[in-house]
Amino acid sequence: MGSSPDDIELIKKRKMLQLMKQQILRQLKEAEKKQAKGDIYLKLKPFLTEEAFNYLMKMRREKRATADEVVKNIVYGLLSGVLPAPVDEITVEYIERKVEGRTGRILVQRRGELKSLGEVLREEG
Repeated sequence: MGSSPDDIELIKKRKMLQLMKQQILRQLKEAEKKQAKGDIYLKLKPFLTEEAFNYLMKMRREKRATADEVVKNIVYGLLSGVLPAPVDEITVEYIERKVEGRTGRILVQRRGELKSLGEVLREEG
């Protein structure tokens, strides 16, 4: 048959390497599943547009507490039927501004003073 003991050992080693690779891949898949089970951001992904999800993940990296509050508000809005199913980036930004308490005021700097656009228009008019 022509099989020497060295050939058999080589085949065994190859088979062992193949089995080890499969086991490692299985472990990686299980770890990803466990991570996805606990990650509300990944569970929320089907209800967001791609831009909204990317914006939310960026916010998560930069401002974790704000992102968590935004997620809570999105989930509440989706469950109560207030928000439409694919939540867009503008809605996520709006909720972020509400959570942080930021306003949409336009500020103008004139003569070294920082004033709102409404004040500048009142002065000129």
